[in-house]
Amino acid sequence: MKEVAPFESFGEIVEYPRDALVFGLAPGGTVVVWIMNRSENAIEAGRYEAGPYNNEKSSYSQWVDEYLEKEGEHLRDNGIKLNGW
Repeated sequence: MKEVAPFESFGEIVEYPRDALVFGLAPGGTVVVWIMNRSENAIEAGRYEAGPYNNEKSSYSQWVDEYLEKEGEHLRDNGIKLNGW
């Protein structure tokens, strides 16, 4: 969010944009999403309930297996680039 949100820091009021997206995961499958710059001014963006998961092979798992067959050697040799995204 581009609009600034005020909060108190070391006795002064400062203003920064809400630039953090935070996910809260709770037992039972509840997922809550907030956007904030500090916890005092968080805005709840959404609340969701996860569906049941079965352990059967999904199309996503099949896609991952196919990708690893094709690119697995390169990943083993070079790893995954974790910076500069």
